[in-house]
Amino acid sequence: MSKNLMGKYLLLLLLVLVVSVLSAPLTNHFLNDYLPKGQDDWIGFSGNIVGGILGGICTLLGVAYAFSLEKNKAFKETIPNKIVNLYSLKQEINSHRLSKDYSSAPNWQKTVENMQLFLDRIEEFYNSNQEFLEKASQVDSDTFAAVERYYYGIKTIKLKTTAIINESGISAEVLQKEISEATKFQLNLLEIMIGIFEERQDYYLEYLHNQKTPKHVIEKFNNHDYIRSILSENNEDSSDS
Repeated sequence: MSKNLMGKYLLLLLLVLVVSVLSAPLTNHFLNDYLPKGQDDWIGFSGNIVGGILGGICTLLGVAYAFSLEKNKAFKETIPNKIVNLYSLKQEINSHRLSKDYSSAPNWQKTVENMQLFLDRIEEFYNSNQEFLEKASQVDSDTFAAVERYYYGIKTIKLKTTAIINESGISAEVLQKEISEATKFQLNLLEIMIGIFEERQDYYLEYLHNQKTPKHVIEKFNNHDYIRSILSENNEDSSDS
């Protein structure tokens, strides 16, 4: 447990003790004018009850606060892994960009061949869904939902393209139009998903930047003559100004 966290626990414990100790005298002070004389036992009993209630409330708040601290600490520890997974997802998803225009062909036969090649690429993208979903599940629900919707769109393209390519009597123009629209749709899905990845990545990076870097980590990286000389020069410049 860190010294900072231990200090907060001790402060809460001290608060509980102070409230418990002072509750009886304070109750005696405020209720003394309203009760008949000779009711010291009742006043003491009332003070104990009030003290117990206040102490219980403080203890409950302390436990809730401690739980919140531990929860935030655990969340912070997962952020580096989330960022690494987002970087990996961005790099891998960029491989889903089509490097060829499958909608352009000189004749019907070549158009059919291009459509089959396009379908093969879509199948290849779709078959990688398990790996992508597993990585996305290690980030957060937004990232997982984005990947899931992307593959839902890829599945839609696959089903529609398969249905069209199996139809007879389809002209080259219709096939080329379908490939063109499906390609634009797949690109749009990619851009939306990458945008969500970048939003989540920026969120986690900002969260880390807003946290204090552990002092022992800073000291280890600054423990060199080269760094110490720079820090010393900066301190001298600051004092001169």
